[in-house]
Amino acid sequence: MYNRQRKEIHRYLGMTLDFLVKRKLKIRMDDYVKNMLEEFPIKFNKDSKQETPAGNDLLEAGKGKLLNAEYCQIFHTTVARGLYVSKRAHFKSHTGGTLSFGGGAAQVMSKKQKLNSRSSTEAELIAVDDVVTMILWTKLFMEWQGYPIEKNILYQDNKSAILLEENGRKSTGKRSRAINIRYFFITDQVEKGNVKIKCSPTDNMIADFMTKPLHGEKFCKFRDLILGPQE
Repeated sequence: MYNRQRKEIHRYLGMTLDFLVKRKLKIRMDDYVKNMLEEFPIKFNKDSKQETPAGNDLLEAGKGKLLNAEYCQIFHTTVARGLYVSKRAHFKSHTGGTLSFGGGAAQVMSKKQKLNSRSSTEAELIAVDDVVTMILWTKLFMEWQGYPIEKNILYQDNKSAILLEENGRKSTGKRSRAINIRYFFITDQVEKGNVKIKCSPTDNMIADFMTKPLHGEKFCKFRDLILGPQE
């Protein structure tokens, strides 16, 4: 038996493996992303500002000339590197939620999920488990103040997730049967009548403001709904 000195920082395939904290491993790719930005030939003005996270012309077809061979190579390389970052570092989905009594948001949530999910349906189920505590706590708090909550509605736009939340294990399939039982806590609350789940069109999902780079009219609409009436 012998003790081997191990480096505290390793770099492998663009990832930084950080062993600085004993018995913990942190995997990050911030150096990789910084290198991408430094090598990209187009530089952005630090003082420039944008009204929304994404440009208003994000989904519009470009009207400029075709890129030459050099810039084509740079474009494809940058996109490929970005996809690599997504594959390596972003297996976890993001939870977004807003709680409202009808005008403005009383509470909001935006957090990275703590575990990897295999599908959007599974990610939605995890997101509901993240926000259900906030929903139930607020209901109990308001009722103890003497304000009974008659309609405690949770809106979602994923019908497959709604089936799982309402029926529990009975609606699981090949890709969802391995989901941890803890994420069916919401099913028990639905059966007890503490919360009701309704399907909402994606265009009306205000919580998307907390998870997606909205722009233009939808960004302004959801922002105003979350902030509520302004003087």
